[in-house]
Parts: sequence; structure tokens; C-alpha cells
Amino acid sequence: MLAVSLLLLASCRNGAGVDAALSESEVLMTDHPDSSLVLLQTVDISQIKTRAAKARYALLYTQAQHMTDSIRNASRKDNALLIEKQYDTQYLLIKNQILRNKANLRISLLSLSVAVLLIIVLILLVSLYRRKYDIEKKVTFVQDLKIKHEDDMAIIDKYEQISDSHLQVRQLLVNTFQRINKVLESYYQYGNTKSFIQEFELQMSHNLTDGADFSELVEMANICNNGVISRISSAYPMLNQEDLAFISLLILKFSVPTICSFYGYKDPNSVYVRKSRLCKKMGREDTLDRILSDFMDHDEVSAM
Repeated sequence: MLAVSLLLLASCRNGAGVDAALSESEVLMTDHPDSSLVLLQTVDISQIKTRAAKARYALLYTQAQHMTDSIRNASRKDNALLIEKQYDTQYLLIKNQILRNKANLRISLLSLSVAVLLIIVLILLVSLYRRKYDIEKKVTFVQDLKIKHEDDMAIIDKYEQISDSHLQVRQLLVNTFQRINKVLESYYQYGNTKSFIQEFELQMSHNLTDGADFSELVEMANICNNGVISRISSAYPMLNQEDLAFISLLILKFSVPTICSFYGYKDPNSVYVRKSRLCKKMGREDTLDRILSDFMDHDEVSAM
């Protein structure tokens, strides 16, 4: 087909084969109107002599141009439809992605909200548990202090009989007993409430040793235990009178709750912390109970 068109093109330029070119253009018109149009455009119009040939040329040229424009318009329309289809597809993909992102965001926010809610609930549960534990611990402490009160009063009675004198520490014990009764009354009245905690803090936070003279207590512990306080003071001169008073309470075997009430400690662990600090002050790695036991054992050996 291409070779024939080239031959016809050559013949059209030299004035020969115009009719053949028109015939070939007519043949190409149905299936290849664009090729027919190209062929007609190569025809030298000056070589067309007859009116019939000119009319035929004009008709074929118009028909070829019309059909070529129709094909081009259809192609453009197809391209436009394809572009529109691609745009719609891309739009749907983007829209679906946005919807997925929104769904993922909602899920993330929901998960975060649930996590925050669980954390808040956990914090509330821990807070309630700690509050309950703290109250039970305080109640146990006060009840234990009340139970130990009679034993500690017996200690005072014993040493007062030995010394035939009235010890100031007895009044401290009496004051302590009055305080714990107030705390227990608050517990029985209010139960596990804020009022009980406030009463506990009020009654148990005072240091009864402020302004108290423990010299007689230290002297009593020293006399009744073969001068143990004097030997401790000589062995550890860095200990002051307050330290010796604390040690005297331990040697006289006052209960830990009672010692706590004297110094305004709200937790028995505070007594053990003070023991540990005294050991560090004395430059010893042993426990204070072990150190005092060694001094007391020495007293018993000396007495024998």
C-alpha cells in the first residue's frame, strides 16, 4: 500500500496518474481516510483538467477530511474518557486511602482513650489500695501501742521501785496513752475516713521529747545495768545526750511503738532508720542491737 502511494505521488507531480490517485484515494477512504487525505494533498491541482475530475477531487478531499476529523475527534474523546476514567480511579484510590486513614485514626484515638481510661482506673485502684493499706497500718500501729502500754508502764514501775523516785518518762507514757485513746475513738467513730487520718496525724506527730529531761532515765539505765551507758559513752564519745537517751530506751526494753510515740514517729521503720544512723555515727557496720547486746553481755560476764 505504501509503495503504491509513493508511485502515485510521483505520477501526480508530473501530471500523470491523477485519475489513478483519485481512484486509490477512494479505495483508501473506507479503512484509511487519513492516508486518503494525505494522498489527495499530494495531488497537483493544476494537473486536474476536467470539471468532473475537479468535482471528484473536491468530493473525495471533503469526505477524507471529514472522516479524518471524525476519527481524530473520536480518538480525542477516547483519550478524554481514558483520562477521566484514570482520574476517577485515582480519585477513588485517594478517597479510599483518606477513609482508611480516618478509620485508623479513629481506632488509634479509641485505643488511646481506652489506654488512658485503664491507666486512670489503675491509678484510682492503686490509690484506694494504698489508702486502705495506710489506714490499716495506722490502726495496727495504734492498737499495738495500746497493747504495749501496760508492759512499758510495768518497766517504769520496776525502775521506780529500784530508784525509789518518780521518773519523768512516766508522764510521757500517760500522755501517749491519752493520745492513742483519742486516735482509736476517732477510728471507731469515723471508720476508715479522712477524719481518722487527720486525727492520727494530729495526735501522733508531736515529739514529746522536746524539752524533756531524760538525764534521770539515762542515769537509771546506767545504774541498773552496771554502768553500761557510761561505757558506751566512753567508747563512742561522738554520741550526744539525745543519742544516749534513745539508747537508754532500747536498753530498758521499751517497745518500738512507745519509742515512736515519744519521738513523733508515725511508722516503726523510723526507729530502725535511727538505729542505722547511730551505727554510722559510731563507725560500726553491725546493727545497733548487736552492739548493745555485746555491751550487755560484757556486763553479765563482769557481774559473774
